[in-house]
Amino acid sequence: MNSCLIYVGELFSAISQGLPLKDPTKIAYVDYSGSTLNQQGDVAACLRTPQMNFVELKMYFSGTTFFQGMCIKDVCSAKALISIKKEFAQLLSLVFQTTITPEQFDFVQYPVEKPSTDNYGFIIISLILAFLLLLTLVAFFMAKFERKSKDSNKIQEEQFDFNAQNHLINKNKIQTNLKNEEERLNEELEGNLESKSSQNEAVKNQKTENQSTLKRIINCWNLKSNLQKAFDVTVRNSDLAAFDCIRTLSFMQVMLGHSFLIALSYYSNFNDFDIVQKEPFTLFILGCFYCVDVFFMLGGFFLAYVTADPKISQNFQVKNFLKMLISYFLALLNRLSRILPTYFIAIYVIWQYLSQIGQSPTWSEIEFFSGVCDEDKWKKILFIDNLYDQPINCVGWTWYLSNDMQMFVFSLILMVIYANNKILGKVFIYLALGTFIGLAIHYAYEYEILIVSQLSPMFNPHWNDFYYKPWCRIPPYLLGLLFGIFYKEYQIERQQNDSSKKVSFLMKISHYMRETFVKWISYSIGLAIIFYLIFGPRPLQVNGVDYWNQNVQHFIFGISRILYSLAVILVLLPSVCGSKDLLVKTMSSSIFQFFSKLTFQGYLYHYAIETYSLWVFYDSMYLNIQNVLNLYIAQVPIIFLVSLIFYVLIELPLNNLANIIFNRNVKKKQIEIQENNKQNAYHKVIN
Repeated sequence: MNSCLIYVGELFSAISQGLPLKDPTKIAYVDYSGSTLNQQGDVAACLRTPQMNFVELKMYFSGTTFFQGMCIKDVCSAKALISIKKEFAQLLSLVFQTTITPEQFDFVQYPVEKPSTDNYGFIIISLILAFLLLLTLVAFFMAKFERKSKDSNKIQEEQFDFNAQNHLINKNKIQTNLKNEEERLNEELEGNLESKSSQNEAVKNQKTENQSTLKRIINCWNLKSNLQKAFDVTVRNSDLAAFDCIRTLSFMQVMLGHSFLIALSYYSNFNDFDIVQKEPFTLFILGCFYCVDVFFMLGGFFLAYVTADPKISQNFQVKNFLKMLISYFLALLNRLSRILPTYFIAIYVIWQYLSQIGQSPTWSEIEFFSGVCDEDKWKKILFIDNLYDQPINCVGWTWYLSNDMQMFVFSLILMVIYANNKILGKVFIYLALGTFIGLAIHYAYEYEILIVSQLSPMFNPHWNDFYYKPWCRIPPYLLGLLFGIFYKEYQIERQQNDSSKKVSFLMKISHYMRETFVKWISYSIGLAIIFYLIFGPRPLQVNGVDYWNQNVQHFIFGISRILYSLAVILVLLPSVCGSKDLLVKTMSSSIFQFFSKLTFQGYLYHYAIETYSLWVFYDSMYLNIQNVLNLYIAQVPIIFLVSLIFYVLIELPLNNLANIIFNRNVKKKQIEIQENNKQNAYHKVIN
């Protein structure tokens, strides 16, 4: 008979009957095992005890996984316990006083064996990271060599100038019969001295222009230059500086919401969950669901802001159909070149490295978390994972990028229409906006999704069919598209300063925004909508989801995301119209300019870091708002530090490379600076 089965039978029989335990291994089981679900016990003491090993019991109830540490005799390894799952299920049924089937639990040996690094994924990402590091080192030494070369040339030039000046002085002492020759030499030497600086500058420019393509590519990884760019908080368009504040705050709320939701996977005080769920601050945490729509709105705004520019829109004219097609696909390629490489690296880093950098009794959850990318990574890289019916698992939080790319492709078609006919383009955008808002409302009714007042919508069986689908999430993007068009028309009108032309929509609004009262009305309405959408469902949180009429809830849920995005636009409107009040200055602070640069890398890695910080601990979390905030405060600086590293070493160099490929040079920045100077002068006049 199985020795492990005999041992387990004797152990449980003695415990259930309250018999005294004399066997040291059975005493160790009682002393060092977890006393209830989601408790590990004393792992270190267990492993120090002779003849004992530690096994993790995983149990599955109602779609939730629970854990309990077992300090048990070494004859009962995880493999041995799995072989007696049927008998063990009977024992568990007695303990929990309910029927437990073998499918409802499993065993994992601790320490967990690390996944093999002998696979193509680990090799690929290791080679890529090594190559990028090599480029960084080559760029560093190349820049150092160039500095030494310049310093050497500078010393030689200074020596030449010094000798020339001495020669001029000595020539004054030459005999009178050589006076004519002396004057000729003096004129020649003086001319050389005066033109020396301009000649050097010309040579320098010529060298820069003739710089080899390979050298320019390597310079993309110049660490010093990239660090300077990372910490450069120069604002090229003061009207849009407040956008960085909105982006940063939205990302920080996303991190808070995810930290709370991740904590629900491994907490100990199950009986307190209803209390935590009904805390007012929990509504603010769950407001992270709206923050993604802010990113969609900003994405649509900047797409329109760039493509509505006359210099860009002329490339999308139908009269030159071939050029239009090429411009369209180049715009897509440009977009992909700035997202896909860093996205690819993030997926592979999380897939291959995360499970290698820690250990705990629940470490198998990290292995599962990263291992799901074995099959699904290609759906992610192709930006189509959100179109499937099954849940998104591999780097699941980046469903946003798939939606954003699909919305970009569709919205760029609308911008092509706008480039050919401004009125028709706006009409199509309005029609698309109305259609997709109607679809969102329709699906909210069809799938019976209620307001996000509690976690109940996440447990709706149709949640994946609504939350991740682009046709339900695109309205904020289209609203941002309209906002970007209106702002670009307003900007062009200000620069032309032609009163004979038709006044743009935003120009009309800007006249009212000069009044302090109107500005604060815009702020107040925007903030009121935001706080109502977050805290308004408080009665539902306290009294239950049936407290309001369900049909009303479906409708509100269907329009809530477009309302939230509209509210953010109302908050940004005074800044866009040129206001420089205290709130705008605060939102335009340089600290937000810096942190907003890190939000893309932060979004790619934050969920993995938060998940790691949960499962690397041996003990489950006591769930309450204070502990969630404490954990969040500890996670934020780590996330931003990791984001800065990947931003400087990967994102910035690859963006520099994209600029070379798509021929984006310094002239564009100079034009933007000139436009900003014109805008500042305009604001001084109207204010």
